[in-house]
Amino acid sequence: GVASEVLNDFKEQLGKALNGDCGDNAVCVDDKENVQTVLKEHQNWQRWFTVAKVKGAVRMKAKTKKYSEEKLWPGSEYLGDCLRAMVVCRGGKESGDMIYQTWLQLKEAFCIKKGNGRLKNNFATAGVLKGEKHQKPPDMLMNITLNVEGCMPMPAEIQVHHEEILELKESRDHLLYEIYRAESISSLQG
Repeated sequence: GVASEVLNDFKEQLGKALNGDCGDNAVCVDDKENVQTVLKEHQNWQRWFTVAKVKGAVRMKAKTKKYSEEKLWPGSEYLGDCLRAMVVCRGGKESGDMIYQTWLQLKEAFCIKKGNGRLKNNFATAGVLKGEKHQKPPDMLMNITLNVEGCMPMPAEIQVHHEEILELKESRDHLLYEIYRAESISSLQG
């Protein structure tokens, strides 16, 4: 259907932005669960990326409800991550340069600028306390406008991660994040 066509177009645009004409070794991973298998076939990878399925209706409804209470009704105008992608930059001494290069390539490809997208650079504020809250693990979140022929422009989110930080984040913090955002204990039980 239309959703799968949009996701395929998003994946194609993202791959073109990351690899361009110079073949920068960005590997597309269709199923995040198989990332290690895919990367074994691409020993010289510098980045891998994946496009997630469209965010589920239950999660979108919960976010819309929260936004309508915190901001303005109906709240749906604040949903910026129904379409989501992730780029993971390989660790190592050049990883900071690769993360910066990724930002520059995505900024240009998706025309991210004031009034057209947003950058939340948590790498820049890593370790900084904000009031009583600790900063999230270092990453970079970009809200973009995805343009697909035959469709209206759609908001999408691209997350950029450092390989080693992502591994720590997923192993330690994801459970806490799920607990934090749960509406009730019963929703955690399955």
